[in-house]
Amino acid sequence: MNNVEWRRTVCRWLVRLPGLAATNRSTWEPLLRGAAAVLGISSIAQLLSLGLQILFARLLGPPEFGVFSFVLASLSLCLILAKLGLDTSLIRLVAEFTAQGDAGRVLGLVRFARVTGSVLAILVAVVVVVTAAKTSAAESPSLLHALVVGGFLLPFAVASELTAATLRGLRRVAIALVGDGWVRPCVAGTGILVVAALWPDSLTGSSAVFVYLAGTVASLVVMSVVLQHALPKGTAKVDIKDIERYLRVSVPLMIASGLLLAMYSLDTVMLGVLVDTTAAGYYSVASRIATVLLFVKQAAQTVASPMLAAAWASGKLVSLRGVVRTLNGLSILAAVPGSILLLVAAEPILALFGSEFREAAPALRILVLAQLLNVLTGPTGIVLSMTGHGQSLAGLLFMGLALNAILNLMWIPAYGLIGAAAAAFVAQAAWNVAGAFLIRTRLSIDITLFDFLRRSDVRRP
Repeated sequence: MNNVEWRRTVCRWLVRLPGLAATNRSTWEPLLRGAAAVLGISSIAQLLSLGLQILFARLLGPPEFGVFSFVLASLSLCLILAKLGLDTSLIRLVAEFTAQGDAGRVLGLVRFARVTGSVLAILVAVVVVVTAAKTSAAESPSLLHALVVGGFLLPFAVASELTAATLRGLRRVAIALVGDGWVRPCVAGTGILVVAALWPDSLTGSSAVFVYLAGTVASLVVMSVVLQHALPKGTAKVDIKDIERYLRVSVPLMIASGLLLAMYSLDTVMLGVLVDTTAAGYYSVASRIATVLLFVKQAAQTVASPMLAAAWASGKLVSLRGVVRTLNGLSILAAVPGSILLLVAAEPILALFGSEFREAAPALRILVLAQLLNVLTGPTGIVLSMTGHGQSLAGLLFMGLALNAILNLMWIPAYGLIGAAAAAFVAQAAWNVAGAFLIRTRLSIDITLFDFLRRSDVRRP
């Protein structure tokens, strides 16, 4: 069966589903095709990423893998400040300037983002290293060394993400996934295997961060070469008004995306601080496995975002609802069976990382339920951001993050991994349910599972 026949077969099957049977085919078929293309590319990246985590966990063991996980989670929080939201604004503004044929402003924006990101990353890295040297991290040589290497990693990670964002703005979406998704895990995996073969006594959290740094540098080199050929020719043009606009666009995006990223990293960091880095490593694995349930949803949202924005801008609420129903259908079809598998087989799946990681099974089950609820409540974040309700989204995420932090402080010392997972469940449920209610109130659209199961209002022609 060739690609065209396969696509037609899938479309004929999907049209029988209640949520999509009530939706215009011109709405869901382009979204299905686009999501399938993104899934095909990013699925390899997901497999490589999971394979890398399994490899690191088995070679390092829980204590040193915990150090590695804690450092990466901490750096994820540092990336929020270092990127300043420039990665998201690059996608939006590069696409806008390219459509206008303004090569000078494209090149000027890219230069501004590179310089600003590099300066901020170096400053944040210095703060991280100095803080680590003066706090309790200094009492753990392995953790201190890993944080120092992480400080060197941060500027390269920022540059790599900004490069990928620029490629996405230039509509090179597929190649933008190759660097961090393919090159980095392959180089890092090869590096840790070389260390294990030649210097087995050097298998520590810091050596793992070092090979991850090597993979990030390799990704940056490859993506920079690709970007150099993709950028339009011309002279970079930046003036004070452009800089003011870049900052106006970037800072709110940094707040919203940063809050969401922080929500997914905060638990691991707080476990490392309040318990130990080994617990952080266990939890990091459970959290990473649970987020696999969002894989199809995230891929579909990549394609759906401009469709939602266009429908909202033109006042076509019926089309907007049709896109949401399609997105929900694809997400639910993948998440429900996946969640059942993870709930039933939590222990054997965790054992792939090492028998000790079975300890995280109760936390994994709670996190699976949290992500399933995330899917069933609908694409809250993307709908709010694409319909001009970014401030409301930031408020919801801040509420969720604050609630998560408070519950972590209360429950982690008492319940450890289960406490962190329960805090994540409550926080994610709170902001997602509140967001779905807000969208229903302001847009008169139900974005949850219940609307997907309805046949009324939206009819196929």
